[in-house]
Amino acid sequence: MLTIFYKFKEESEPILDELSRIRRTIVIPLLFHLQTSIAPWTVSRIYDRLVRFGEKIKGDVDVILFSRGGDPDTAYHIGRMLHRMVEGRLTFVIPRLASSAATLLSFSGDHIVMSPVSALTPIDPQIEIAPDRFVSARSLRESHDLIIKEIMRPDIPKTTVEAFLEKLHLTEIVDYDLLLEHTLDLATTLLKLRMIKDERKAREIAERFVRGFKYHGRIITIDDAIEIGLKIEEMPQDVWRLVWEFHKRWEKIATTFVREGSHIIDLDIGRGVAFIPVEEDEQKGS
Repeated sequence: MLTIFYKFKEESEPILDELSRIRRTIVIPLLFHLQTSIAPWTVSRIYDRLVRFGEKIKGDVDVILFSRGGDPDTAYHIGRMLHRMVEGRLTFVIPRLASSAATLLSFSGDHIVMSPVSALTPIDPQIEIAPDRFVSARSLRESHDLIIKEIMRPDIPKTTVEAFLEKLHLTEIVDYDLLLEHTLDLATTLLKLRMIKDERKAREIAERFVRGFKYHGRIITIDDAIEIGLKIEEMPQDVWRLVWEFHKRWEKIATTFVREGSHIIDLDIGRGVAFIPVEEDEQKGS
């Protein structure tokens, strides 16, 4: 993984420099491998990159974001941090995928840049079931409900039911509605920072993303995002070509899978950071 990452870095950083020159922006990639999540520990690693610019980042910033999601509170924290530090216009560029918590993070920008291949998703409360592993709270609750329905059948022995109920995470079931409302508040607050100043409209958009879709994995295209009310921009084709060339190189990294449970490390890419999994043997040899 490290070998192919450093090849990616060598090939891709000139693309980032060219994009920065054409856009007249500071380009900051925030890249999460598909086996990584937006988790609390990543905040300090991202801050380490941002603080290199000083207390404030002067000028406009393009954040190139790729992530399958993670912890909404962490995404909120990163969004507030970027808002506070970036003095100019803050734009999130979504080459391909910014799911769930990453969609939430993009709400902290002035605009979101998308293309026909870009995708956001609904924002669903997540529960961390293992280090850096998050699952949909909705899916967890529905699974609990289904299992309870099955075990409450008259033919199931009472002792079996009691033993099972002792092992259920009942607080997770009870807290789902609170988590939903909490996530709605996070989305509304981030939208109001820059993109949507009107609180009623911000709340309506947040409602669509948090409660408005039946399926957590539902793809939200550029046209969907515009219809919902987000401030979406498209780049000129010659500029987008640079973004897409960068992304295609990153996608080779993001879709190269390693052993489950591998250590997650953070590596510089341009002026930003990439989070990738590295197997123990490879890390020792680096």
